[in-house]
Amino acid sequence: MNLFSTILRRLRSLGQRRAAKREIDEELRFHIEQRTAENIAAGMSPDEAAREARKRFGNLQNVREECREVSGASFGDMALQDVRFGVRVLRKNPGFTTVAVLTLAVGIGANTAIFTVINGVLLKPLPYDEPSQLVIVWEKPGDHTQGAYVAGGVFLDWKEQNTVFESLSALSRGIAMNFTGNGEPERIRGWAVSPNFPHTLRLEPALGRGFLPDEDKRGQNQVVLLTHSLWQRRFGGDTNIVGRSVRLDSDSYTIIGVLPPKAIPHLADSVNENAEFVVPLMFQDWQKDRSGAFLTVIGRIKPGITMAQAQAELLAIKQRLQSEYPKDKEKWGSLVVPLHEQISGRMKPTLLLLFGAAVCVLLIACANVAGLLLAKAVSRQREMAIRAALGANRWRVVRQVLTESMLLGLTGGALGLLLARWGIELLLRFQNDPLFLAREAPLDMRVLTFCLLASVGTGISFGLIPALQISAPNIYGALKDSARSSASSSRHRLRSGLVIAQVAVALVLLVGSGLLLKSLYALLNVPTGFIPQHALGMDISLSKRKYPDGESRVQFYRQVFQRLEALPGVEAAGSVTILPMTGGSLGASFTVEGRRNQPEFGYDCGFDFVGGQFFRSAGIPLLDGREFNEHDNSTKGPRVCIFNEAQAKKVFPGENPIGKRIRFGGDPWEIVGVVGSIRHYGLEGEPDGRMYLPQVFGGDGSMIVRASSEPLALAGAVRKAILSIDPDQPISNVRTLEQAIARSVATRHLTLMLLGLFAGLALLLSTLGLYGVLAYTVKQRTNEIGIRMALGAQRRDVLWLVLWQGMRLAIVGVTIGVAVALALTRVITSLLFEVKPTDPLTFAGVSLFLLFLALLACYLPARRATQVDPMAALRYE
Repeated sequence: MNLFSTILRRLRSLGQRRAAKREIDEELRFHIEQRTAENIAAGMSPDEAAREARKRFGNLQNVREECREVSGASFGDMALQDVRFGVRVLRKNPGFTTVAVLTLAVGIGANTAIFTVINGVLLKPLPYDEPSQLVIVWEKPGDHTQGAYVAGGVFLDWKEQNTVFESLSALSRGIAMNFTGNGEPERIRGWAVSPNFPHTLRLEPALGRGFLPDEDKRGQNQVVLLTHSLWQRRFGGDTNIVGRSVRLDSDSYTIIGVLPPKAIPHLADSVNENAEFVVPLMFQDWQKDRSGAFLTVIGRIKPGITMAQAQAELLAIKQRLQSEYPKDKEKWGSLVVPLHEQISGRMKPTLLLLFGAAVCVLLIACANVAGLLLAKAVSRQREMAIRAALGANRWRVVRQVLTESMLLGLTGGALGLLLARWGIELLLRFQNDPLFLAREAPLDMRVLTFCLLASVGTGISFGLIPALQISAPNIYGALKDSARSSASSSRHRLRSGLVIAQVAVALVLLVGSGLLLKSLYALLNVPTGFIPQHALGMDISLSKRKYPDGESRVQFYRQVFQRLEALPGVEAAGSVTILPMTGGSLGASFTVEGRRNQPEFGYDCGFDFVGGQFFRSAGIPLLDGREFNEHDNSTKGPRVCIFNEAQAKKVFPGENPIGKRIRFGGDPWEIVGVVGSIRHYGLEGEPDGRMYLPQVFGGDGSMIVRASSEPLALAGAVRKAILSIDPDQPISNVRTLEQAIARSVATRHLTLMLLGLFAGLALLLSTLGLYGVLAYTVKQRTNEIGIRMALGAQRRDVLWLVLWQGMRLAIVGVTIGVAVALALTRVITSLLFEVKPTDPLTFAGVSLFLLFLALLACYLPARRATQVDPMAALRYE
């Protein structure tokens, strides 16, 4: 009564599968009924007996589906049949299907989310006509690889004498004006541009017109173009706005047009600069020299002209006019950079790093699902053996298994697309980081295509190996349920290899995250030189019409400081030109009176104009001498300055600088104090040399208010106090100094957060993969374990047997991962701070942590193995 001999004999004698189907079904039913009866006689319940019999002799429904396919069916019919059958198979295994789909959704969703950002920042062309012709032109100091801002005279030379640019325009960024007369006063930022700026970008205003050629002349330059966002925010999208007047810094400007959405490229050095208006740039005499540098130059090169040709011509222009250039620019050249590269170039390394991490997560997800399919393949050996016995060729079986894996991949991709959309919305909350440009990158056709290709490619990648394994069954062995075949051994080795790969990739991501975490911790613990706690910062700029000179500005600030220091909870208030950690600074050079040997062009330094109790409000200690007093804040008295410690040591090493005199701006200044050095530009560099001057000589600036408790709670009272003095005076960008520091490391923080998230997902998936392999192995070796325990093996022996099997895979994976990480972590060297890419503590800590989790993952299956009942295991066989 050999079922399998009967099947093969009748297949050889019958020429058509449809005829064989009925006899095979009858034979199978007979043996299932017989096996069920035997199981009941052995003590099983009827339900258990029937389930075991059906499992032993295969799924009759699968056989019927295979037999239903007749020769001559079209490819479309066969594909549709494969899909229907695949859906039914997945529906009958809801646990497996849910785990596989969720695993794939995580991997595909992570990749789609990061690709959406890459698409918006790196791949998507700029929203201008022929954007590939747009370039940024910089002056290039000597052998430096980075460009510098352009002097007004240099720009005029380029514009008048070049033959390679269709249009060349200049803009002065970072101007800020007080917007008044239409609701609450507001400080808004914008650009001053040469009149041909819209022509260079080929911008057509959504309303009104652009600038006229003569509107950069004095008396004709009181016109303004609004951005689409400002038009909507302050004017409610009023289409009759053209011709209306607005007040900017107490001057009347006529609105001549509204720019289209996303018209102004994001060129800011910091994300806080968001232009909302454009006014004509008027070249005054002092702006026409070739020594200063305050312009950004945007050009549109002519068709057929390369970047190298444009750069060579600008250099030739400079050489022709060499005699008119200052000595310190003798070796300067020019640098032409594509506009798109200029905007997105500094974000490219970070985005590619995150994309690589997301790909690693997807690879681990694929390995995990492939392991699940290999485990599931064992239960389908009889099904595939019967298919082969009925005449199905290997491609037919591979096609069916790949169809099922493709269904899993597409379902996971659909869910992953939803996760990506949610992830992008989460990313947009981190608007202190340049990655916020993803707001301009919706899930467009390129992203949808990427998601589809990722889903299809994923389905093929994790389904192909199991398909090839299962498509070549040992028909006799499978149908007779004999001992393990060589195929099952190779399948076990393959699953083990997949687990090793998962552990190795997870370790690489964890090491990268650990290095970034250690680097960020070291960075945040760098002494800033000031006390950011309980300090509130804000930007404030005075109208030049209302406050035309230093004395009037000082008088205004004096009243403000008196009002603020009278508020409950305010300890001190002061002003400074540019707040620390906000990415900007004033710079100049000076000479020391009476000193013979000093640099030809003097000592370079950054400087600020300060007023009130600035040093106390910022928490900067006075080391020697005195601070400024009321007599210093006057243009009529002697001019005094304060050095910080770094500048004092640089200019006066081993000397006391108090009382020394310098020449700055053509005037003599006496050093009256030395204060502590601060990290003004960011946490990474060393404290720079700075000089502080009385507020009366400066212009716009920021204020710092030191509070005794939560500083943001004072924002409303501070605003009210300022408006009580001048109702038209806005304050903007209110934040604590702690928030300013956080913004300075926002890119690092976001990179660490995302890489840590991907590393966590990789760790979770690899741990589950290891657990799954051991749990399946324990189930397959139930008989062996029962025999071992029956022959006297102790529970601890069985526990150690299973633990060692799993830990061996983990150790191999960690070893390979360490080797790979040692090679790859050098990629993130530029993102590290005071941490080596081969930091031994990080490698050791991550390896031990991963091995500990692997031990936990191994313990549960090992503990289950110790609970095997030897008699039950032997009776089952």
